[in-house]
Amino acid sequence: PSGGGNGGLYPNPISNVDYEFKLIINNNISTNLNNINYESEFTSPYLKTINDGIIIAVIDTGIDTSLPVFSAPFLYNAEGIDTGEDMISGWDFVNNINDPYDNNPGKHGTVVSSIIFDEFRLRTTKAFQIMPIKAFKSDGTASYFDVLCATNFAMDYADIINMSFGWKNDAFGDFQNTILSSLIGDNPNVITVASAGNYNNDNDGIGDAHYPSNYPQSNMYAIGASNQGDSNVANYSNFGG
Repeated sequence: PSGGGNGGLYPNPISNVDYEFKLIINNNISTNLNNINYESEFTSPYLKTINDGIIIAVIDTGIDTSLPVFSAPFLYNAEGIDTGEDMISGWDFVNNINDPYDNNPGKHGTVVSSIIFDEFRLRTTKAFQIMPIKAFKSDGTASYFDVLCATNFAMDYADIINMSFGWKNDAFGDFQNTILSSLIGDNPNVITVASAGNYNNDNDGIGDAHYPSNYPQSNMYAIGASNQGDSNVANYSNFGG
């Protein structure tokens, strides 16, 4: 979710990355916008043999397992599951292919996934697997349509959905009571985790709401940023009651 650098835990090129994207709204259905033919990386040793425990879907720029930040099988394995698509692990809704490769220069989705990976490995004994879902292009933008598709897809499989992106109330509207909010509300057993935002705003203030983290559903958790090494709220992090 929202936050600053990674405190030197990970080698370049995925250090000092802003952990929130601003959703840029456009009216285009973004199919094959990147015009890139990826070779699937999900035959890698990071694909789990058997899924067990918690399934975490990460809606972001995808994942690049070639970077040295993962140390054990952790990717969701779709073998034998009737998905209606040729899914191996997750899905790329930008290019409509089964390889959600992270071609963002800052490797945003890979950073987020590596943090989740480390937190589960270091702080719990629970089994888990990560399902990478690419909804954001290499420049960090996404269409509302792709975000909706990605969220609807994730709801079918995941126990937890990580959404390290957001937007302030603006000329496009706050999207409350629209499809994205309804998807979250209609799936109360799926925990959704969204960034609180990086604007140093009180999200409860008039006109300062931040979405999707401000959606009122009980299964939506807004996560702010803390300073490295302590529990104080970072000076750029949004906050609220």
